[in-house]
Amino acid sequence: MEEDARRNIVSCKHSAARTGVEQDADVCPGVKVLKWLEKLMNYEDIYTFNIGLLGRLNTGIRCDVKRVNLETSKIKAIVHFLSRMPALMRQAYVPENLQQGFLGNGQIDAKSRSVPDILSIVGTDAAGRLSGHHFRQLFQWFYDPMMNNGHIDEHLSDDHGVPLNRNSSGEVVPKYHGISSEHRQRSKILSHKKQRELRRKLREDKQLAILTKQWKYYFAEQKIANWLWEPPPLFSAQ
Repeated sequence: MEEDARRNIVSCKHSAARTGVEQDADVCPGVKVLKWLEKLMNYEDIYTFNIGLLGRLNTGIRCDVKRVNLETSKIKAIVHFLSRMPALMRQAYVPENLQQGFLGNGQIDAKSRSVPDILSIVGTDAAGRLSGHHFRQLFQWFYDPMMNNGHIDEHLSDDHGVPLNRNSSGEVVPKYHGISSEHRQRSKILSHKKQRELRRKLREDKQLAILTKQWKYYFAEQKIANWLWEPPPLFSAQ
């Protein structure tokens, strides 16, 4: 993150996908093309492209053959499938196919292909819970907190009527997580100065806690050692 900040690269993080349409790579044409190529192209058609990978897979299986408890024919089928995937994916996931998924859900705009398309993003909400007008209001409300803090707090989202997160069963899943559970947070600028400071302070607090624990054990051991080595009291002769 420090290097990103130095290069003026802004790293952002949003919430986990709620629906399939938000999965950029999964909804792009590359998936369909890949399945079509799997049926169309045989192993022999791309042998020259995957001979190196084929050799490494066979070597790896021979080195651990006892753990691969499968018939020879099945092992051969798995090796052939894995060894031809790079060549198939190189043809299926060309730039044009990849961009279609990101264009479809608004992660990039159709004109510059470099910034998000707000209306397309709002359009991914199939339930229609967020209107374009409401989104524009949220943008105005959230702009300053995001620029100042690098994070939209969940309580702020609740206060402005952002729909609550729900799982597949319809149950509300709260996301009130702090910097110690950053992987569970959403709506963040990871490279924001304040977030980097919080992350750095978290590391320092953890290191201090470890040192405090080590010193606590040290003093406890010293106390025991001093007790063991303490000379017995002298008794006067009767």
